[in-house]
Amino acid sequence: MLIEKRFESVHKKKSGAIELFQLNTTLLFWVGFVPPLFAAVFAILTAITLHQDKITNYAWICGRAFLPSLSRIINLTLEGLVWQLCIFFHIPFRLLELSVGWVRYGRLESKNNKRRFWYKMHRHLYVLFGVTELILLSGLSAIGEKEHGTYEMFALVEYLDVFMVIFYHGCCVYWDIQHKVIFSVRLNKNPTKSIKTTGQEMVSEL
Repeated sequence: MLIEKRFESVHKKKSGAIELFQLNTTLLFWVGFVPPLFAAVFAILTAITLHQDKITNYAWICGRAFLPSLSRIINLTLEGLVWQLCIFFHIPFRLLELSVGWVRYGRLESKNNKRRFWYKMHRHLYVLFGVTELILLSGLSAIGEKEHGTYEMFALVEYLDVFMVIFYHGCCVYWDIQHKVIFSVRLNKNPTKSIKTTGQEMVSEL
């Protein structure tokens, strides 16, 4: 038995509703996970291979930088163009993921939960942190800046953070909601009732 057929759907089909199209969760995984991953790998490898002098040959407080930060890499023309296209392309799908998570975690709350306040707080923080991350990611992609300080350690942590965030959201889409969520866009039409049907309803109410 297929996993998605084990439980009865909570989204009942309404009379007069026309399904325009469905989005497969696997497709959502590819369009939401692959573009930022490709952008990060492409930008880093291209910058290190073709533009080594531009990303390392500049003065900072500790001398020459051998491990440039991602924010400096995406300031370059080629790397920045690919990064911005991929990042801004995947943001609407990340917002869709956040909205699905918000609704789904609300339904998963147990009726016997004695700590509803903490559950709701974490549910709100899930959306707040997700939206904040997208805002900061968009700002970094649009503006860009080079950092100062302990540069090598900052750059290494920045690389790890970017890839961890990408893989986390990719795993959420691919394994968490793959067989549990259906993205369906429907057009609901107002049902037209005949005079005979309306009269029967009025008689039954009386």
